[in-house]
Amino acid sequence: MRKLAITALATALCLGAVTTAVTTTAAAPPVPAATFAVAPNPTISGSATVGAVLTAVEGTWVPTPDGFAYQWYRNNQPILGANARSYRVQAADYQTALSVGITAYKAGYDPRSTGSLTATPLIGPGTFTATPAPTISGTVRVGSKLTVKTGTWKPLTPSFSVQWYLNGKAIPGATGRSYTLKAAAKGKKLTVAVSAVSAGFPKVTKTSKAKKVAAGKLTAPTPKLSGSAKKGATLKLTVGKWKPSGVKLKVQWYRSGKKISGATKRSYKVVAADQGKKITAKVTGSKSGYTTLTKTTAAKSIAAKKSSSSSGSSSSGTTPSTPTSNCKTVAGKQVCT
Repeated sequence: MRKLAITALATALCLGAVTTAVTTTAAAPPVPAATFAVAPNPTISGSATVGAVLTAVEGTWVPTPDGFAYQWYRNNQPILGANARSYRVQAADYQTALSVGITAYKAGYDPRSTGSLTATPLIGPGTFTATPAPTISGTVRVGSKLTVKTGTWKPLTPSFSVQWYLNGKAIPGATGRSYTLKAAAKGKKLTVAVSAVSAGFPKVTKTSKAKKVAAGKLTAPTPKLSGSAKKGATLKLTVGKWKPSGVKLKVQWYRSGKKISGATKRSYKVVAADQGKKITAKVTGSKSGYTTLTKTTAAKSIAAKKSSSSSGSSSSGTTPSTPTSNCKTVAGKQVCT
């Protein structure tokens, strides 16, 4: 009986030891994060117009946050990518209301979000702060291709419509940024107008300074002569390629600087009168609206007439007889042949 009691006590002690070994202490509850004592609603500064810059004014927080996050809203809907303190009003914002929300962050504090209590008035039309007059780039003469330069508009770059004018009258169909001057423009004053078009902005039109249109310039190579430089041969004239297309050409041949009557073709047959002379040809090009241009060939020297040899004694040694003159009186004058 005593043996059983001792055994029971030992078992109890062993069980108590095991129980003590597996007992754990409960973790302490987490310390709650602090909260901002003062968290004002932000306000918005800036003009409620397209193109203006709006800025969120956070107010005075207690304690001072380490930083803020921002989100701008259009008619209470978040604007994608509008997450900075400032926001430039877009054309899409025209006639809508804008607001801003901010979230303050500080180590050891719960983030705190607030929003502007009052949205902006409905966004009104913007005002261009820079509206430069356009300029004309290129040489202002017939046949030249000109380009309009619109300059830098602010606060944003609008779309432009273009119209070219001559003497104040709109040129039909001339509404592109480039325009090639036609013959009818010669001597007239050219201008170009650009109208700025952008949603949320009133239409603004600016006109360039007037420029007088000069005559166009023809271009051509020097013409060339080919053929044998002797009596009876035919000389040929190569005029080359004249620009622009549509140039009318006239030819005139010259003998030692003097016009040869009727010699206006692109070929010329050398005659006795050309012997010992220099032959040239001039090619004159003309086109409406362009300055007339004349190009001259290099001179071609024609072989001189061969002189006849004097008649000497005959091989027989006899002196040739002198031909007798055939003379007669005509109208009181003696004519000999």
